[in-house]
Amino acid sequence: MGDIADMMLDGTLCRCCGMELGSDNDYPTSCQSCAQDELQREREEKKAENIAKNARQQKAKCAVCGKKVKIIGMFDHVKDVHGGTP
Repeated sequence: MGDIADMMLDGTLCRCCGMELGSDNDYPTSCQSCAQDELQREREEKKAENIAKNARQQKAKCAVCGKKVKIIGMFDHVKDVHGGTP
């Protein structure tokens, strides 16, 4: 590898932006600014996952029988119970 890549891998430079960290940590690390950005990105991803998970758990009434069924399983419910397609 090149010198810059080696310095990012050994922790001398930030692994994201290349800013000099000044110490050899023997492992890749990030500067404070990049670490905060990564943390914010992780929080946003987790929030999006939770929103999607909650959406899959929501229930709606079946148009045929009125039973509350998870939205994600409505197609299967109608097909299995009522023998048709929604």
